[in-house]
Amino acid sequence: MSYTAAESVAASSTWAATSMFYMLLVPALILWYAYWRMSRRHMYELAEKISGPPGLPLIGNALEFTGGSDDIFKNLVTKSVDYDKEGMVKLWIGPRLLVFLYDPRDVELILSSHVLIDKADEYRFFKPWLGNGLLISTGQKWRSHRKLIAPTF
Repeated sequence: MSYTAAESVAASSTWAATSMFYMLLVPALILWYAYWRMSRRHMYELAEKISGPPGLPLIGNALEFTGGSDDIFKNLVTKSVDYDKEGMVKLWIGPRLLVFLYDPRDVELILSSHVLIDKADEYRFFKPWLGNGLLISTGQKWRSHRKLIAPTF
């Protein structure tokens, strides 16, 4: 079976379009990663000061926390004993930095702060069940709810 000139041109133009797409995609991904990494540079510098197990690229320490909830908890306690020098341990789960605090004074400092009230992105999953109450809200709404409930303690 022989190719006609039209089939040959169509095949070569498809290949050229695909190769052009990849030639544009790869530098775009590299530039996006460089921008993403630079925008998180301050967090990486601060994370270097906290002790914790070294993570793998892209997945961090996620492979160490597989299994059931009992296994994950035991592994977390083991890591906290191994690396707990300042009352805190860092872990990377993918690109997300998790810091576990073990000193009650540090926990009290964060929980009593009126500045550190932004919630993690994971809280959005609780919104259908909990609404915009004290646990989920941030900013002015959190402050007003906090003022209402503070006298009860």
